Amino acid sequence: MTVNIIDMNNSNLSSSRWLELFSALKIGIDCEQKNARAARRSMSYMFLMKVKWATFK
Repeated sequence: MTVNIIDMNNSNLSSSRWLELFSALKIGIDCEQKNARAARRSMSYMFLMKVKWATFK
């Protein structure tokens, strides 16, 4: 698995986008480790965050 290091000062990425990127990375790692429960928990958390950002933006 390769991880691309992105410039943290890149203002094109909002904090919610960063959260999404890191959440997706964590889900990928959990799936790699066959940790299905943690992967599901991460996905549901990400879904909740999407809902939260959509409703409170």
